[in-house]
Amino acid sequence: MRRHAPILPLVACLTVGLAGCDVANTLDVLPGLKNVRLNSQQQTIANQLITDVVANVQAATDLDLAALYTASGGTAGYRITHATPNKEAEQKRENQLKERVKQQFAKQRGNMKTTAVSTASVTVDGVDCVATTTQLQFTRGGVTQSHTVIRTVDPDGDLVKLVGDMTRSFKNGMAFKAHRERTNAADGSYTALFHSETTFKGKSRIVDWTRTGTADGTETGTGTIQRADGSKVTITITRTAEGVTVTKTEDTSAKVGVEVSQTDDSTEVSATIIDGTSGTAAGTMTVDSEATEPAAE
Repeated sequence: MRRHAPILPLVACLTVGLAGCDVANTLDVLPGLKNVRLNSQQQTIANQLITDVVANVQAATDLDLAALYTASGGTAGYRITHATPNKEAEQKRENQLKERVKQQFAKQRGNMKTTAVSTASVTVDGVDCVATTTQLQFTRGGVTQSHTVIRTVDPDGDLVKLVGDMTRSFKNGMAFKAHRERTNAADGSYTALFHSETTFKGKSRIVDWTRTGTADGTETGTGTIQRADGSKVTITITRTAEGVTVTKTEDTSAKVGVEVSQTDDSTEVSATIIDGTSGTAAGTMTVDSEATEPAAE
């Protein structure tokens, strides 16, 4: 993925408005709030928070994409959920995810290549299951991603656990890796753990979150972003049954926060920057999640 250039002129777009900026991908000062200004520290932190959230949400999506690819043999058909009594809601959620997968596949399926596959017998909660490990690669924006996907299914063919790892290396020396584990229950609920590390010039940014979901597709989650200087901010995540995920985070010491919203069937992300002093919105930004790299510093 290439760096999402429009995020970089955030300071200029905040302080001088839209002149000279790409309206579709930059920060817009909201009507009635034209006199709201963030100081330089807040502008830098808002930029980093948006980048961290969007890039890691996209990394989680890439882990999904790799898992769906391995499950479908390279097609857009798939099954990632455990059997659930709420069939109608489950089907609606899968249909939403399929639409997003179609968009990603249109861009990436030609770049995807399976490099190795192996299977093993495992026991999960006393049940004999089969774990299939698949290694694959695909390229986004000139950067190759290496994935390892482990899918564990029970004797009925239902997915009980999904583990994914990905690594990426950039030309500027930055390295990114992510790990996620999703455990499904028979009632349709699930728990997903996510961890990522971005390393640049010997320093690391670390993102962790835990999300729990129900059979109707709603989710809640919490996590942290640990920055290169060791400081941390918290993340809260909610997802509606209609497929809208909202991620919020705030730097309380700098008094600035962001709220990032994305639907399952789109890679377009809407970000709102919050002035922590007044609690009001200082502006909005539209970002393409596929074109956003992790923050290097």
